[in-house]
Amino acid sequence: MSSKNIKRISGALIGIIVALVLVFNFASSDYNFQTPPKFRSSNSPKASPKGIKDRHEYFFNMLRNPALNRIPGDVRQKEINLYKSIAAKSLKSGSDDYTWFEAGPNDVGGRTRALGIDIRNSDIVIAGGVSGGIWKSIDKGNSWELKNSPDETFSVTSLCQDPREGHQDVWYYTSGEYSGNSADAEGAFYSGYGVYKSDDNGETWSLIYEGTENDPIYWDDFTDFISKCKVSPYDGDLYMAANSYGIMKLSEEEDGSYTLLDEIGGSNDHVFCDLDIDASGNILVVLSEYGWNETTNNSPGVYYRTYDEINYSQIDATSSSFPSVHERSIIRFAPSNPNYGYVFTNIDGENVAFHKIDISNNLLIDRSGNLPSFNDQTGKLGLQANYNMTLAVKPNNPDFVIIGNTSLFRSSDGFATSVEKFYSWIGGYLNDDSSDDFTNHHPDCHISIFDPNDNNALWSGHDGGLSYVSNITQNTTSETLMPWVDKNNGYNVTQYYAIADINSAKDSRYLGGTQDNGTPFFKFSTTTTSASKDISSGDGGYCYLGNNYAYVSAQNGMIFRVGYNTQGEPLSPYSNGESHDWSIITPSEATGQLFINPFVVDPNNENVMYYPAGEDLWINKTLESIADFQNETMDGWSAPTEMTVSGYTISALAISKSPAHVLYYAAYNESGNPKVYKLENSASESPVLTDISISEASSGSYPTAITINPANAEEIMVIFSNYSVPSIFHSTDGGASYTQVDGNLSYSPTNTTYSVGDVSVRSASILNWEETKSYFISTSIGVYKTSALDGASTQWKTVAPTQLGNIVCNMVKTCDLDGKVAIATHGRGIFVGLPTSSTNIPDNNAVSTDELVVYPNPNNGIFRLKQVDSPSQNSRIEIYNMKGQVVYERSFNSSEEIYATEYNLTHQPAGSYIVKIHLDDQSFTSKVIIK
Repeated sequence: MSSKNIKRISGALIGIIVALVLVFNFASSDYNFQTPPKFRSSNSPKASPKGIKDRHEYFFNMLRNPALNRIPGDVRQKEINLYKSIAAKSLKSGSDDYTWFEAGPNDVGGRTRALGIDIRNSDIVIAGGVSGGIWKSIDKGNSWELKNSPDETFSVTSLCQDPREGHQDVWYYTSGEYSGNSADAEGAFYSGYGVYKSDDNGETWSLIYEGTENDPIYWDDFTDFISKCKVSPYDGDLYMAANSYGIMKLSEEEDGSYTLLDEIGGSNDHVFCDLDIDASGNILVVLSEYGWNETTNNSPGVYYRTYDEINYSQIDATSSSFPSVHERSIIRFAPSNPNYGYVFTNIDGENVAFHKIDISNNLLIDRSGNLPSFNDQTGKLGLQANYNMTLAVKPNNPDFVIIGNTSLFRSSDGFATSVEKFYSWIGGYLNDDSSDDFTNHHPDCHISIFDPNDNNALWSGHDGGLSYVSNITQNTTSETLMPWVDKNNGYNVTQYYAIADINSAKDSRYLGGTQDNGTPFFKFSTTTTSASKDISSGDGGYCYLGNNYAYVSAQNGMIFRVGYNTQGEPLSPYSNGESHDWSIITPSEATGQLFINPFVVDPNNENVMYYPAGEDLWINKTLESIADFQNETMDGWSAPTEMTVSGYTISALAISKSPAHVLYYAAYNESGNPKVYKLENSASESPVLTDISISEASSGSYPTAITINPANAEEIMVIFSNYSVPSIFHSTDGGASYTQVDGNLSYSPTNTTYSVGDVSVRSASILNWEETKSYFISTSIGVYKTSALDGASTQWKTVAPTQLGNIVCNMVKTCDLDGKVAIATHGRGIFVGLPTSSTNIPDNNAVSTDELVVYPNPNNGIFRLKQVDSPSQNSRIEIYNMKGQVVYERSFNSSEEIYATEYNLTHQPAGSYIVKIHLDDQSFTSKVIIK
């Protein structure tokens, strides 16, 4: 039996198991058979071990330096320096005639570890996204403003206010997320870039301590990963908990300089540590097990020192209940009685510990046995290891404690007794063991803080952004849950992986896949952003807005097909308030999908989809014939053996528009040269396959994207996303030959310090607009553009340097119909650029999903229209060029004449045109290409 047949059988068995699980879920929950199952993020405790492993491998393979098999540890610092150099030149060169907008979504939020409330005014709140920058609200989260300058780091992991009278306008923030970032794998960290300070209550920030760059491979400075910072009320010194470094202190000197001191721990002594400081300046510290340096200065455990001492003493050093071998811990004082504190410990990713700290009596009191451990898997702590842990103590009650990781819990006696389920379980996943969340409170909790001016009010930072409740002590039951208030009102730190193509002129619809927030859909004009709705669940991925259906995906390539409402908005399959149709159309026999698995729908025939899974390329030519409400299917799917790339994983693909049906796809092998293929007549019974691999591409390189010129399928760009490899290849002859066009972003193999050109390129797009061709690339330090690809001399210019800055941008899309550019950032939502010359292009305001068809298309300037199924007594046609100029217009007395007419544009130059017809009060828009 062939390996492929074995794989197919294995896939079929997996499909049967999945179906049985789904049937069980339906039978044992409130769902009916008209609602699909939800998928949990790969960071969920219910995520499969394979899903978690796939996620780690995906980002590691995508970013690693293949020659070293690791990601350079301080690469973030180096690529930010590169960004600053190019951005400065770009700003001097002037405008690129685009207006840039932060489109949204305005109500989704994203992962938040840093949160602070002004101790003088509870309306002033400052928050930070792990890759979305520092934000400030002056109206208690009803609105937000980004306070970063574009060249600052957008990684914010902790912030704090100076509590001293007369110094309370001073804030600090630190950066670098050691555990859980979207680049999280062995060696694949999202490192920080120094310590920042504000002297004007969070309005502006400046770098006061910059990390060093001594080693190109490993992180080598404490500023790379700082998980906690706090100012001492005793002397104003800044204390910081740094991964693998212990507790560090910055002291400001009289001349404004800063002196760095080691407090406790040491380089490579402890992987994790945490601290807290009470109102007098006394300090609690917890150190994890040893790191890479076994000759440590301090044993793992809990330490304490008073404000006026130098040395720390270990509390209950011989305790038999505190784990001598453990990973991350977090520690807090009880503010109203600083003789007590609490420490919450992840032992090994499966087990946790919780202790009350009796400082006066030098005791650690074990209360681990009273932690939440309900029958529901979501009600257990510790299952996500070190990624999400939170601990807070009520300011006026030393026994009222908040803890959490995936979900959030409370105890009114410091977990001295076992907790009652519906009182204690207050946030995250719902307590019915479903995949639904608490209303207005997302799972994966990272920080909880009490309002310093209201002992009952609590703020919560999580993977969905920010939530608030005015009275955390109120009673809750199975029917009356904690009434959280969503505070993501413009707090736009959403982390996107992908965004849908733009297929219509002035289309206001935006759809994209995100980290742990599904696939939000929203509408954006230049002045307003609509509320969003999630069309998938878990980790969203690739998506497509078609004429009759939208297609969205969740992690590991699970694809939903959904319909539209009468406003052209995709319908959420989980909506209880509107009718909807859906089907899971993933080929059930497919195996080997990537964590964020690509797919493409043929824009010339939306019945055709191409779907890679491992080494196989699956094709479906009857996509819209799949029945609704399917949990699995093989209808229409096949994986031709001649398309298989044995021993490789297909990671990128693209389908052409003109000429139609040319498919390009690329595949990855960790130790082999990447493969690239061209499939002509791809949807026919006799496609032509050609190997067009790139000989200059580095072994082990990861092809993350292919882009095709929409007006010429022979012009392509192939993108490799790894650090320290040639990244951008361009071909004008369908892959027969290539030119490397990294230009001023290029990697130099002779530059062993990686100080120039070490950037991760993620995607590309080719735009034909106003007789000019432009090339866009999205990277780990923003988006870049050029109108001239000139090999090593190519000069990439920073796009929107004053808006985007150095934010990670995973995908860029352009539209030949109106010149629009859409950017999916990983931490700042979606940005949209509009050319100033696009204002005359007609809107696509069709109120029907019926398609206006121009035929033949492309053509030599003579064409007709296929009748739209819409009654009309009056009709009108307008045809626009790409400058927005009307080149043809005519009114008709009856609807028949508009379709009986042969339209002649042979007097116009070759290129793209917009055809718009008006039928009574309806309008329909299409594109025509004249050769």
